[in-house]
Amino acid sequence: MHRMVSTYVPRGYAVAFVDMPGTFRSTGCSDVGADLEVLGTKAVIDWLNNRVPGYNADYVSNDASPRCVELTDEIEQDSDTRTGSYSRWWDPRNYNLDARNVHASVYVVHGLGDENVKTRHFGEWWDQLQRYDVPRWPAVGARQTTLKLSKAADAKTGGLSIAAASSDPVSFTGTDDPSVDTVVLDPTTARPDRAVFLSDELEKAVRVTGTGKVTVRVKSNKIATGIKARLVDYGTANRYTNVTNVPNTSVYWGDGNALDTGCYA
Repeated sequence: MHRMVSTYVPRGYAVAFVDMPGTFRSTGCSDVGADLEVLGTKAVIDWLNNRVPGYNADYVSNDASPRCVELTDEIEQDSDTRTGSYSRWWDPRNYNLDARNVHASVYVVHGLGDENVKTRHFGEWWDQLQRYDVPRWPAVGARQTTLKLSKAADAKTGGLSIAAASSDPVSFTGTDDPSVDTVVLDPTTARPDRAVFLSDELEKAVRVTGTGKVTVRVKSNKIATGIKARLVDYGTANRYTNVTNVPNTSVYWGDGNALDTGCYA
């Protein structure tokens, strides 16, 4: 986080690290991206621009608090997490529907440690901004590239290249916890809970911009199932490391001061 401050502040940007309602040090209850979070973010912007007063909180509430039980139960029931189906409940949380209402120029920065809000979400919104001619900062020289999947003879890893795709089926068994990051480790080790497709080692750096899409034909022995596709960089430079759950390890948002150390955990 300190890198964001040192990178953007000298270039004329203001950097604010904001806890959504009901998370970490913010009061209130989380509604998972709906009106409470949107209006909470707006309130921060209005406060920074001296349009509304700010207040010190005397309590912190979240989805584990008795104050939030009713809303939390509603979210669990209406979000239909079990099947992953989209319903009208998600509309207030689908910012693509309001992309036409964005008037400011947009520069998006997104972290990699969030298993709920993924990079594809801001990518889809980014594409909608283009549709409505909202000023953006796209990567110069980007072009559409199609990579195809193929099954390898050793059955450990398949191929990923611009060559012709393979029609041979690939099978794997689902897991009860599909969000576990360890599923991407040791790609050349055969595992029953995943299918891996590796490209050759890249000869030079490649930038991925825009929203990636995966098209496959799937046959499942379950009534409802979810399939996750991940694009993984197995290089060795500038690796992302999630240390928020590592004992005796702190994550800092900035240099800190006497009132706020800037430590996340």
